[in-house]
Amino acid sequence: MPTVVTNTNGSGRSGAHLTILAQAIKDYVVGINGVVRSLLRNALDLTMILGGAFLAIGAYKVFITKQMPSGPQLMWWGYKFVEKGVNK
Repeated sequence: MPTVVTNTNGSGRSGAHLTILAQAIKDYVVGINGVVRSLLRNALDLTMILGGAFLAIGAYKVFITKQMPSGPQLMWWGYKFVEKGVNK
């Protein structure tokens, strides 16, 4: 059972349901990441795959389609995903 941390926002409503949802999503993604890592024999995980995809799409947008606002942003996200995966 996940730990429920309740907090209130300005309206006075409890945010417990958001915490439970966030924990459920995290557990689901961690499970998928475990499957991906085992299938790829720990060579890659979801962080590295998503980071590489963001880098590739961002590079395509910057260098091929010349979309400057979105291309560099995707490349930055990709770099941060890859950096986070390497430095775990």
